[in-house]
Amino acid sequence: MKSVPGQPGMMLLIGLAISVAFTSSWGASLGVLPHNLDFWWELALLIVIMLLGHWIEMRSLAQTTSALDSLAALLPDEAERVTGDAGGGGERVDTVAPSELRVGDIVIVRPGGNVQPMESSPTVRPRWTNRW
Repeated sequence: MKSVPGQPGMMLLIGLAISVAFTSSWGASLGVLPHNLDFWWELALLIVIMLLGHWIEMRSLAQTTSALDSLAALLPDEAERVTGDAGGGGERVDTVAPSELRVGDIVIVRPGGNVQPMESSPTVRPRWTNRW
């Protein structure tokens, strides 16, 4: 979910919680505030949970980017476009680059097209790794 400009987001709330916990704990340690406002353990736990959450989020983002790169590598280098009169029998199939395709073109889609198996393709390599 995107944050809306001018409205507080989650990071503002977390920053406020950390700031208040630190300030009240410091004041309680110095004797300026009552002793029951000592939140050092809660503050430490909040920071650890936030760092763990950010680490999990970044790891998931990196894996998603890696998966999208792997899918993009599977795109064929050529497309088969049907041109001519479809009803009159004067149709022909042209092999073109995908960048030459336009909206409304009729394209032949074949299962497995020109995609080589991963073992024989020098450009496509599996990215399965165990990161634990």
